[in-house]
Amino acid sequence: MPITQILNIDQFLMRFINIGMANPFFDSMMVFVTHVGSLYLWILIAGAFLIRKKVAGIALTLGLIINSALIFLFKNVFMRARPESIIEGIRVLVTETNASFPSGHTSTAFVGAVVLSHYYPHGKPIFYSLAGLIALSRVYVGVHFPIDVIVGGVVGYLVANAVLKLPLTKYSKRLGFDRKL
Repeated sequence: MPITQILNIDQFLMRFINIGMANPFFDSMMVFVTHVGSLYLWILIAGAFLIRKKVAGIALTLGLIINSALIFLFKNVFMRARPESIIEGIRVLVTETNASFPSGHTSTAFVGAVVLSHYYPHGKPIFYSLAGLIALSRVYVGVHFPIDVIVGGVVGYLVANAVLKLPLTKYSKRLGFDRKL
């Protein structure tokens, strides 16, 4: 499939989600949901796990650090403009100032979903549903194209899975963390 066709589909989906699904209830809900993907909130969550000396906190913290570095690198390499700069009539419900590609909020949410699902498997449907909703919210509030959130989700998923392959319990014991979840 040629890149122009992919970009046309991306813009069509952007308009459908951002404009076609617009209503006051979703406006309020999606603005709230989009902030749940904030790196600052996830740092607080990781900190709460670290305070309790959980290996999950180490995995989440390491995943967030690596993920943030990759997202920063990708944004500065690709420098994709935000949707409102490219498509006329896009509704922008929150303000973002850096590049669009890939979505950092989505990537962060998927790091959280993968790590938390690994240590708390009973919550897996909730964690992944929340990450998916955060991804959708980024398009709905007008700050990302669908491709941005898809790639962001994939980056977060891959980073978290790579971190979970590390021997974290071996090093956590040396740092004073117990082997408990």
